[in-house]
Amino acid sequence: MSVTGLEIELITRFEDFKALVPEWRSLCSRCPSCTPFHSPEWLLPWWKHFGFGDLWVHAVRSRGRLAGLAPLFIHPYEDSQTVRQLSPLGIGITDYMDFLVEPELTAPGTAAI
Repeated sequence: MSVTGLEIELITRFEDFKALVPEWRSLCSRCPSCTPFHSPEWLLPWWKHFGFGDLWVHAVRSRGRLAGLAPLFIHPYEDSQTVRQLSPLGIGITDYMDFLVEPELTAPGTAAI
């Protein structure tokens, strides 16, 4: 999908999520709001040890470069068999769970997600 020139890639497989690590680290270096809780070193192990349900990660690309990341997952809501909830990776033990978007693309990147 393309919104205002941005491409959105939906990632649902852990292997594809891990493959973003080099670009993800570069994105962190361009985002002043990036904390250790946004990093692959935190979120990949979090998913491996605490994650459940289905990955639902949105990678925002601008001219092919990773410009934003929304690490989310879908899981059953409480004990429901039919209702599902969308939550950020890191929920429960992470201090910062917002999306990571390059500063100059904050508004369009967030809107695209």
